[in-house]
Amino acid sequence: CVRDLYPHFERRQTRWNDNDSFGHINNVVYYTFMDDAVNAHLLENGVGMRRRYVVESQCSFFQPLAYPSLIDVGLRVSRLGTSSASYDIGIFCGDPRSNEPAARGKFVHVYVDERGRPQELHDSVRRVLTALINGVP
Repeated sequence: CVRDLYPHFERRQTRWNDNDSFGHINNVVYYTFMDDAVNAHLLENGVGMRRRYVVESQCSFFQPLAYPSLIDVGLRVSRLGTSSASYDIGIFCGDPRSNEPAARGKFVHVYVDERGRPQELHDSVRRVLTALINGVP
């Protein structure tokens, strides 16, 4: 079950303006779902607004989603570096019996100092991110 790959989920509600003229969620909105879910999890776990840049993102689409619906955004850290974290993200319809993602993405954060140069992950940040590797929600 693909859903089981993700130790943590953030629930999101689609919005009317997420739909495009084809009657489904526009592809660009999936990047917003990923960004919102990652940052909500970091904020909820005390990481705060530590400076971080998205240096890479990508998304593969498998089935359409549409308004109105709930979605579950699964988070997993696939690589943890000295100053960066790579996320594997699954976007599922909100039904927990839905095991296959509607989309799957990648998102890479690099933590930086005030000059925009990579900086080593703070211990508290590393703890939060490590939990997403080890499967502790």
